[in-house]
Amino acid sequence: MNIQQQLNSPATPDLPNPQDRYDRLTVAQTNAALRTFFLKAANIFTSLLGPRGGKFMNIPYGAFYDTTDQFDGSTTIPYPLKLNSTDISNGVSMQAKTAVFTGSISGTTLTVTAMISGQLFPSQILTGTGITAGTYHYLQLSSTAADVASTTFVSGGAVGQAKFIVASVAGIEARQFVSGTGVPANTRVVSVDTLTNEITLNANFTVQASGTYTFKPFGYTGTYACSPSQTVASTTITSSATTKITVAQDGIYNFQFSIQYENTDNTSHDVDIWFTKNGVNIANSNSQFTVPARNNANEYGHLVAALNFIAEVSTTDYIEIVWRSSNSLVSIQSIPEQVTPIRPAAPSVILTVTFVSNLQA
Repeated sequence: MNIQQQLNSPATPDLPNPQDRYDRLTVAQTNAALRTFFLKAANIFTSLLGPRGGKFMNIPYGAFYDTTDQFDGSTTIPYPLKLNSTDISNGVSMQAKTAVFTGSISGTTLTVTAMISGQLFPSQILTGTGITAGTYHYLQLSSTAADVASTTFVSGGAVGQAKFIVASVAGIEARQFVSGTGVPANTRVVSVDTLTNEITLNANFTVQASGTYTFKPFGYTGTYACSPSQTVASTTITSSATTKITVAQDGIYNFQFSIQYENTDNTSHDVDIWFTKNGVNIANSNSQFTVPARNNANEYGHLVAALNFIAEVSTTDYIEIVWRSSNSLVSIQSIPEQVTPIRPAAPSVILTVTFVSNLQA
């Protein structure tokens, strides 16, 4: 610890007990104690308000990164960025989303038969008896959970279209599974417009929409695409990924990220990156980047997406950074240490968080 960057709070002065009558010695002792206290306090204010007073401030901050490659599984699903390492931290920390369930794996399909706790989210790492290290799931294929919403058709939903308007969107969210007239099996909700009650699906209607539509939640019992391929008998499985950023002090924070994108396709593709608070999109937080096409079979296209974003965060909130690509041949890649000359490793994701200001009353 650098003691030159520490300010010691002055102790409360030990004042003599007051006398019934004026006593010169008592007054002198009191004045001396108060003078010492206020001199120390004045020195602290002088140091803080001086040209380099900021070095004495102890404010929240954090620096985090990820050393793994990250992939999507669908262009219609948001994928939270994962972090697995803390560089430095003071009042800012990363936390995991975790689910525990009974399930099995056959090839690249994970089947969840019973939930024990939590909810599954894309790109979480799977651990359990017999599961290959690094196995992750990236796309829910079907849901066997109980219905969470039901509504009736109002308009739209023509053959070949993916949008329709319903009587109510209460309880309906993106990524839920929908069933009803004209909807292909295992169709998901892409977006919900709460102003117009319009729902956009990830598949087109095969016949004109009509009647009642029911919705099942995502992240619970059902089937999921996972990688790599393997066979695992029914067992207790944990699904977890560190994606959440939390703070110990309410305030306004600056989030600065850099992400190493790689494109193995012959065509350039767009990626969107945005912020969510407590799982809800933060308005006007999205940015779009274009990852260039590969030069040849051995030289892929690369892009470092980097920017900062300011957000109000309380101690009960969590922030996630989410991404989506227009093509799944785009991924996030970590680069190991290089030689000739020796160069440090490049994490797939780097995130720094700094405190800016307290919240206004």
